[in-house]
Amino acid sequence: EANRIPGAVLAGDPGFILDEQNVRAPDVAYLDAERCALAPKRGYMRCVPNLAVEVVSPGDSYTETLEKARMWLRRGVALVWVVDPASQTAEIHAQGQPVHHLEVTDRVDGGGVLPGFACLLGDFFA
Repeated sequence: EANRIPGAVLAGDPGFILDEQNVRAPDVAYLDAERCALAPKRGYMRCVPNLAVEVVSPGDSYTETLEKARMWLRRGVALVWVVDPASQTAEIHAQGQPVHHLEVTDRVDGGGVLPGFACLLGDFFA
């Protein structure tokens, strides 16, 4: 288990309190061990995830999904993946970095947020 990444991956629209009026939920979130220690036993988290994944769903436009990604970045999330199952592509948004566009045969990795994590983008759609 030398490759085990400390922290937790959350799915099913985990809620994060952004301010008094706003709770947002990415499709998937990763929290490192430090942020996991701050998570309440019940209810929404009062931090943002280290990584947020937004999936372009049939009911959302690509533009709406990109705006969610920008919102996460403005709130301090270090890494946001926007995944489009229809085109089997992804955009990788990292704080202070240019956006990277990935095709199904490209490798996606966790960068400094999830060191040691990498897979083919196509594995997301298998």
